[in-house]
Amino acid sequence: MSRSVRPGRTTTGIRIETMANPIHFIKDVKNELTKVIWPSRQQTIKMTLYVIAISLFVAVILGAIDYGLSEVLERFVL
Repeated sequence: MSRSVRPGRTTTGIRIETMANPIHFIKDVKNELTKVIWPSRQQTIKMTLYVIAISLFVAVILGAIDYGLSEVLERFVL
């Protein structure tokens, strides 16, 4: 059985704030950002290197596929 929810409220009864006040919104964003657990410098560098390595790996694979298909087309089709 569903219950009706009044406009501006959630089913938990917490009031939904609108973005009518930008100052309040910015304060809320700042407050939420203080709750974030930011990665350390070492973790950031490590993850960045992973992303670069995986990107290079994918680029090499796609380049090889492209080169192979180009060769096949030149030899047999064109």
